Amino acid sequence: MFSIGKSEPVTCGEYELVRHAIVWLGGQRGETNIGLPEEHPICQVIGCLEDKFSFRGSWIVCHRIDSMSPFQLKREKLRLARAKWEIDSCESCLRGYRAISRQEPWPYDSRRGLPLRASELLLLGGIGFAGIDCRELPVQRRAVLSEDLVLTPTVVEHLLETQQQVVCSGRTHTGNSPGISILGPAGLLPEEFVPADAIHVIHEGTEAGYAWSYPRLADA
Repeated sequence: MFSIGKSEPVTCGEYELVRHAIVWLGGQRGETNIGLPEEHPICQVIGCLEDKFSFRGSWIVCHRIDSMSPFQLKREKLRLARAKWEIDSCESCLRGYRAISRQEPWPYDSRRGLPLRASELLLLGGIGFAGIDCRELPVQRRAVLSEDLVLTPTVVEHLLETQQQVVCSGRTHTGNSPGISILGPAGLLPEEFVPADAIHVIHEGTEAGYAWSYPRLADA
C-alpha cells in the first residue's frame, strides 16, 4: 500500500511550486541499505513517471568537491564514467548526468533500480541542468535530503519555465519506508501513477507531508 501527499505548496524566493510524495508502506520487496530493485513498487511508480514524460529525462548526481579527498574524487569520476555518465564539474562541484531511455531507465546498469542516496535525483522533461549546485547545502536531517539540491531560486525558476519535474528519493523515520518526492509546477496528479486499490491514504495541500509519517503495514 502507498501513502500519497498531493500538491503541497513550496515557496523558494519569489517562486512557488508544488511537492508530491509517494511512499511505500508495504514489505521490503528486496530493499537494501543502498537502494531498491527495479521490481519494487516504488520503482514501478518511477517507471510510470518516466513513461508520462516519454522517457525524456536524466539522472543527476552532485557532490561537493571540498568534502572529498583527491582519491575519493578520482574514484567517483571513474565510477560515473564506467556507468556511462556525462561528467560536468566545476571548481567546487562534481556533477554527472545520464540520460534515460525506455531501454535504460535506471542510473546504473550494474544495479537496475533506484539508489537511495542524497546526492542523486531524476529530472523529468529535460537532459541535465548545470544549475544544480551543492556548494551551500545546509546540513539537515529529513526524509528527502536531495530536495536541497532542487530548492534554490535558480533551479525552481528553471523547472517552472520548462515545465519539468524532479524526483528525489528518501525514507521515512517511522519504519524506514522508501518513497519519492516530486517537485515542479502544478498539474501533475500523483495518484495517477499508483494503482487505485493500493492507495492507503491521500493527504493534500499543507498536510501533504503527513504521507511520510506512517509506519509500515504488515500485509501491504
